[in-house]
Amino acid sequence: MKYPKFCVLLATYNGANYLDQQVQSIMNQDGVDVKIIASDDMSDDGTQEILDRWSKRSNFSKLNNKKLGSAATNFFRLILDADIGNAEFISLSDQDDVWFKDKLIVATHKMAVKNVLGYSSSFISSWSDGRKIFIDKSYKMKKYDYLFESPGPGNTFVLKKEGFLAIKQYLIDNKALIKNVPDHSHDWFIYAFFRYNNFNWYIDSYAPLFYRQHQKNVIGVNYGIKAIRYRFQKVFNYQYFEEVSKISSSIKCDNLVLKALNRFSIKDRFYLFWHAGEFRRKKIDVIALSIFFLFVTKSNK
Repeated sequence: MKYPKFCVLLATYNGANYLDQQVQSIMNQDGVDVKIIASDDMSDDGTQEILDRWSKRSNFSKLNNKKLGSAATNFFRLILDADIGNAEFISLSDQDDVWFKDKLIVATHKMAVKNVLGYSSSFISSWSDGRKIFIDKSYKMKKYDYLFESPGPGNTFVLKKEGFLAIKQYLIDNKALIKNVPDHSHDWFIYAFFRYNNFNWYIDSYAPLFYRQHQKNVIGVNYGIKAIRYRFQKVFNYQYFEEVSKISSSIKCDNLVLKALNRFSIKDRFYLFWHAGEFRRKKIDVIALSIFFLFVTKSNK
């Protein structure tokens, strides 16, 4: 029986506490032929030794250690430098999650049914005290949501080879633009690139992994009152729109929405308010943007 061939790109930095469990859960995937390529950001906690041990396996390899400085830079390095060989699908992996055995095979089935080049999913957040919460990311995609948000964390992403090679070539041809991507927003950039270039994407309601929450999380899950407050603050201090601008410039997008955001005249604000429902998938996020567009003037930004 021929199994779908996967290449999993694993970015690591000081993740020794959870790395073995993550790698084992990838190796245990059902119904797929999987290999892992890792890139380490000069860890000093034993992560490199764990990677060296796994590298004795024929389906595990790692790039030379290199100081990169962020998760986004690490994943871009993997996209540019990893030899995916004959892999048909490429998946991104953090260093500290736990994948269910059917994570990758379910993705291939859904991608075939939906006829898409890119896939992401819901997930289950888990804490050390045993709490587990299902996080649904499968809200209906909107016309311009790719400019304003990621479809979810990159650890849920699966890309067909055709789409992966397109984004790799784009990065090769536009290396300077990588610097425009906000730290830790590689997932948002990938989604924006796919959608802007009319590569079909599907967000699954199925949750095939435990997304571990702990103090070393770079961002963590967007859940609860604290997370909502944090997102509202990013909107109203304009930090969020700076990120939107960076993502947009990184994919060479300059449409009417972005021009209106940059000018932010009274006319532009009403235009943005009227179209806010096309920018985000969740209703609470649309409400936050609508309030901002109505009540924040350019002098407040």
